[in-house]
Amino acid sequence: MRNRIRNLGALVWVALAALLQACASQPPSAIQFADALAVSVAEVRAQPRRYAGERVRWGGEVLGVRNLKRHSWLEVLARPLYSLGEPMPERPAEGRFLVKADGFLDPMEYKKGESVTVVGRLSALRNRNVGQYEYAYPVVSAESLYLWPREARPVRRRHRGFIHDPFFWDPWHPFYSPWGHPYWW
Repeated sequence: MRNRIRNLGALVWVALAALLQACASQPPSAIQFADALAVSVAEVRAQPRRYAGERVRWGGEVLGVRNLKRHSWLEVLARPLYSLGEPMPERPAEGRFLVKADGFLDPMEYKKGESVTVVGRLSALRNRNVGQYEYAYPVVSAESLYLWPREARPVRRRHRGFIHDPFFWDPWHPFYSPWGHPYWW
């Protein structure tokens, strides 16, 4: 009988783990397992004709969105990628690039600072100004575009009262006063 209960408990844990894995946000397989050339933005800027038409997987931080009638331009600050394609926010930037995406990209979703990964083909450089400096942007015609969800940040609570132990629970906590705990009145 105990073995059956133990097996049932193990089965429940396995089912729970599978359910949690299925609920986790996963990028599309076109982003995760892209068959793309591993080349940096700086290399493409140095030799644009050599890499024209090549398929790349780049990602980084959104700097801005510009929507036109039939397509949108997404300006991205390039960052190195993890193995599944997520940009590494703590690593130094590698330059800037433009993404040409068909359709409308909502500026409220693709706002400044969001992480994005794109898989697409390189086309000619496009000159734009960054301040007064003329910058040559490599252009990626997007085949797949993935906006990474923001991770929930833990809420830090301020402690009120005299006791700052996070494991201490007191039903009278909000009623601390200079005269002591109400229990001692």
